[in-house]
Amino acid sequence: MTDNYSGVAVVVCSLPRSGTHFLIDILRLNYREFSWRPKVWQSSETLYYNLDRIQPEQSDWSPASIARRNFIVKTHELPFESGLQKHLRAVAGKRRVEIVTPVRPLADQMASYRRYSAPDVPAAEIAGSDDRYYDDGRSVSEVITQFYEAAIGRYTLVDVVGGAKDPEPMLDAIGKTLGLTRNPGPARLPPRRTSSDWRGELKSRLTGRPSSELIVTHGGVTTTKEPVVITDPALLEIDRKLAEACIF
Repeated sequence: MTDNYSGVAVVVCSLPRSGTHFLIDILRLNYREFSWRPKVWQSSETLYYNLDRIQPEQSDWSPASIARRNFIVKTHELPFESGLQKHLRAVAGKRRVEIVTPVRPLADQMASYRRYSAPDVPAAEIAGSDDRYYDDGRSVSEVITQFYEAAIGRYTLVDVVGGAKDPEPMLDAIGKTLGLTRNPGPARLPPRRTSSDWRGELKSRLTGRPSSELIVTHGGVTTTKEPVVITDPALLEIDRKLAEACIF
């Protein structure tokens, strides 16, 4: 698909459980370029273009958002997949492309991953686990290290944990770095979920602040809040570099 639009495509390039949809919603709620809202009955995925949905046999998978001058792209795999990079250039057309990566402390990110995707893996073993992270045999630690080594110095890094606590500096830095225009008024944060099913999603849409992700329950899986402690020197170094590289 090609077009003649000359807007901006902001790519949220992230790892699972790193603040992907929080950052997508921050962009949607606070910048004029992404003020479009879905109808109540429309899928949350019409709010962004999911680059990871592209398969080699698919020449074009285009939700409603792709036909807009400005749109948001979501991907977890861009640094690893040359085919996705080529497809991104094709769908962006004449648009300016900005790539931004959400960052949260790695221990926090790994604990969140464990809770939602690998609840049976002990906290002390999650860094070495390959359970449900990627299906190519790499451990969680390997994926994290490879991803952020590719991101640092290439992509715009945003501290989403600090931004959630104090959003104004985050929004100013994002707007300046990515060339986006703030909506008037104070910062708007994504709605806090009161429910993890379709009722909560419907409520957020009716109140004008739909989430970009419909969160579903995980079959009643119970998990412990046992913290993940990082001891791997490579991960500790990546954590330090990420903190230094964030734009605010």
